[in-house]
Amino acid sequence: MDKEVDIMLHPPPVNVISPKRPNISMLKMMIASNNLAQGIGNVFEDIIKQTCLSEAEFFEKIQVMEGDLGTCLNFESLQAQKKPTRHIIDNFNNCFCLLGAAHVLWNLAQSIYLLHYGNPKDSSDLGAWRILASLGIPSNCPVCKKDFTLMIANMQKIHKATILKFLLIIMRQDNELLSEEKLPLKSTCIAEIMDECYQEYFLPSALLKAKSLPRDLNSLLRLRDFATVFECNNAMTAGDVGPTKDDVSIDHCDPSSEDEESDEEDNPDKEDDMVAEEF
Repeated sequence: MDKEVDIMLHPPPVNVISPKRPNISMLKMMIASNNLAQGIGNVFEDIIKQTCLSEAEFFEKIQVMEGDLGTCLNFESLQAQKKPTRHIIDNFNNCFCLLGAAHVLWNLAQSIYLLHYGNPKDSSDLGAWRILASLGIPSNCPVCKKDFTLMIANMQKIHKATILKFLLIIMRQDNELLSEEKLPLKSTCIAEIMDECYQEYFLPSALLKAKSLPRDLNSLLRLRDFATVFECNNAMTAGDVGPTKDDVSIDHCDPSSEDEESDEEDNPDKEDDMVAEEF
C-alpha cells in the first residue's frame, strides 16, 4: 500500500493508569461459616479486629467491598432481612458490595449479546444468530454463562462481519463473492471508502435515517452496543478498569425524537460529541 495517505491499521493505545504504589493493607485470610448470617458476621468481626477499630467506628463509616456476583446477591439478601432496624450495627447500611470489573463487563456483554442474538428457531428472525450461521458457527444457543472468552469471540466475529458488509455496500460489491486475493487499492481510495462508510453508518444521523427500516436500525444499534463491549474489553486488557466500572452506559439515540433532531440542526457541533465508537 502506498504512503500517500497515512491510514491507521491499529487502534490507538489505551491510556493506562499511572503505576503508583497504592496504600493498601492486606488482611489475613478468614474462615467463614457456610451459614449466610453467621459467615458475614464472622467476616466483619475479623475485619474489626485486624483494623483495630471499634464496632461504632467501623459501622459509622461507609465500607466499600468488592466481590463476585453470588457474594453481592447474598449480602444484599442479608441487608434486606435486617431491615427495618434502628441499630446501626445490625442494619449493615454502611456496607456497599461492589462487583469487580470483570463481572461488570461479563454481565454487560451477556445482556447486550442476548438482546441482539434473536431466536434461531424463527426463520424470519434477523438477529445476530444469522451471521454466526452464515459463518459456519453453531447458533442453536448462545454460550455466555460459562465461557466469557467464546462469547466475546463470537461478538467480535459478528461485529467484523457487519462492518465488512457496510464497506462492501459502499464499494458496491455487496452482491459479489469475496475473493481470497486482496483487491489492489490506493491509499487515497481506501481513505475515501472509510470516510464514506463512517459518515453513512457510524454517525448518530444514520439512526435517524434508518428509523423507518427496522432491519437497518437493528444492525446500527448492534454495531454501537458491541463497540461499547470491545472498548471496555480492550481497556481492561491494557490494565485500565475505569471505563468498565465508571463510564459504561448504554444510551441509544431515539430515532423518533424530533427534539434531538432539531437540536442537531441548530447546533451542528453537537453531532461531533455523539459520534459512535469506532471499531
